[in-house]
Amino acid sequence: AWATFVLAVLASLPLLVVSRRSLAGRVLVVRAPEAAVRSEPRLELEAIASAPAGAEARRLDELGGWTRIELDDGTRGWVKSDALFPLDPFRSERPDGGAK
Repeated sequence: AWATFVLAVLASLPLLVVSRRSLAGRVLVVRAPEAAVRSEPRLELEAIASAPAGAEARRLDELGGWTRIELDDGTRGWVKSDALFPLDPFRSERPDGGAK
C-alpha cells in the first residue's frame, strides 16, 4: 500500500507543475495610478471604466501590447499591458521585492 501511495504521488507531480504554470500570471494587478479600460485595444477610444492602482483583474486575452481583463465587478475590457503586472499566487514575495 505504501509503495502504491508513493507511486501515485510521483505520478501526479507533472500535473501539479503544469497547473502551477497555468495559474501563474492569470491574476493581474494594476500598476499604474489608474488604468483606462477600453472596449477595444485602441488608444483613440474613450475609456468604458477605470481600474485604480492595486486593483486585481483576471487575464482573458493579449494582443500587441494590450491585455483583455475582467475586473471584480464583471467589467471586461482592454488595458495597456505595461499598466499591469502578474500576481503569482505561489510567490512568497511582493513584486517590489519585499517579503509578505
